[in-house]
Amino acid sequence: MNVGFAALQMNEDLGFSDAVYGLGAGIFFIGYFL
Repeated sequence: MNVGFAALQMNEDLGFSDAVYGLGAGIFFIGYFL
């Protein structure tokens, strides 16, 4: 599944803004690469 599509659906379901999603995605990727 495309992560971008999942993010759109998740943002809608949870009421997240793009900024909140971006922050969460950034934290995830930083943790993933370390």
